Amino acid sequence: MPLAVLPLVLALLAICAPLVAAANPGSAASPSPDPAPHLTEIAKRAELVSLRKVTAETAKKRYRQTLAALELGRQAGMLPGKSLDLALPDAGYQGAHLALTKRALESRFAELDRLGVFRWKTNLALLVRGSAPLEPHIGAERAMHIDHILPTAAFPELSTEFANLRLVSARTNLRKTDDVRQLALDLGRELREAGIIDADTFARIRRLRAEDFR
Repeated sequence: MPLAVLPLVLALLAICAPLVAAANPGSAASPSPDPAPHLTEIAKRAELVSLRKVTAETAKKRYRQTLAALELGRQAGMLPGKSLDLALPDAGYQGAHLALTKRALESRFAELDRLGVFRWKTNLALLVRGSAPLEPHIGAERAMHIDHILPTAAFPELSTEFANLRLVSARTNLRKTDDVRQLALDLGRELREAGIIDADTFARIRRLRAEDFR
């Protein structure tokens, strides 16, 4: 090809390329799809840095909204574990802290599912707003409570930690069953292994007595 013609050929190619792409949209790289809405919601509500700055009551509201987002994701075809795998890194969780938070949320979600909480559309609507759902029993009108496994009076720094929260029936919350101390010890050990608490805090957890939970 004569060198004098080369600039003209290149100019024609530059003009034709967009036309070819428009005529064959499948040949162009498709833009990445936006993340599912429920994943964005989980990442927003569970966002680690902002959780450390809010009150315990605000954290409880965001915890309920996170559980609602997990259910909305399941209804859209994504299992809770997968949703957490995708959303928690965007919320700032890493390593052992991510694994602990995922395990805790997945376990709490499974408990609520077994109780039938998500079968009531009213309950899902309440959770989406961050409100307490009703106990899923015939004739029951009592709201379920957010319970701190490690008491906030002794450990206020853990009052917004999602792994330290669980949604339970009012009766469980009022009763404060004897096995809650064992739950606290297990959680304390996991928090220590994840590097979330130091050795002194774990030692204080080990010294807790049953009456400290009432």
